[in-house]
Amino acid sequence: LSGSGCCESDQQYRSLLRMQTIGAWAMQRALECYNRTRVPAAAQAAILHFRCSDAPFSRHTAYHFLRYSGWRLQIDRLLAAGKLQAGDALHVVGCFHHESETFWEAAYATRFSVEAQCRAYAEHLVRHLANSTPLAPSLHECEHGMVDEFVAMLRAPAVLSAASSMSFVAGYFGRAGTSGAFQAASLLVEARSGLAATSSCKNKPTCPEAATRLSGPAGQLPPKWCLSCDRAPWLVPSSHLLTHAEVPDYLDTAHVLALLDPPAPAGAAPSAGHAAAASAAAERPSSCAARPASSVSG
Repeated sequence: LSGSGCCESDQQYRSLLRMQTIGAWAMQRALECYNRTRVPAAAQAAILHFRCSDAPFSRHTAYHFLRYSGWRLQIDRLLAAGKLQAGDALHVVGCFHHESETFWEAAYATRFSVEAQCRAYAEHLVRHLANSTPLAPSLHECEHGMVDEFVAMLRAPAVLSAASSMSFVAGYFGRAGTSGAFQAASLLVEARSGLAATSSCKNKPTCPEAATRLSGPAGQLPPKWCLSCDRAPWLVPSSHLLTHAEVPDYLDTAHVLALLDPPAPAGAAPSAGHAAAASAAAERPSSCAARPASSVSG
């Protein structure tokens, strides 16, 4: 969970699986100690944690955006397992600033509108999921403090994560994880992955020299990658992560969105969620207006 995650060896992956029971027990005891046992209202819906603040702009080697294919895969798995149902609410939650703001404020007087950039990415994801899945997603920006959001994810019936430490711990050791309703992206430490070096681009949201060249085909597993992570039914394969090596400029929203949601190859079959969404739309009376794709920020 510390950045190398479970992906250094199969043994570490098996250890992570064994940790879940004791971790869930420890989380429950912690909630009792801090008088947080009441289930918050925000935990009544499935939660997708959208981490965007210092990362991805800082190009932290272990934090990445998840491509839309990865989010759809998580949703398809939960639908197939009966953990989500058509029409269920999906709260896309996030707070688009970071406690460690010293660097951003010193380097960029306006923080290059990082919150506006994150909001644009989050709103686009909400619209995409509204159109491609049978769920009812809505954006909830900074509605609660960090502790309250953590508790909500611990108690939520389903949690979707792009492998941030906060949502991983809350989802894996919480209600969702112990009931088989947790999905996360595999951790990929880019500096160790065989991708072109990106150290010169650290803390540079715009870096033309960023590595647009990869050392191997896109989606190729790096050396020593733990295959258990890409086979696990609750982890999304690393090929669904958008690496920093592919992004010369995180402030070029249109280009990044194109990388997150590339057009499907001609003749490609729709995902289960997309097919269900299309079926629901077809059955909806023509006089019934479609639900708005995005909600008002919190």
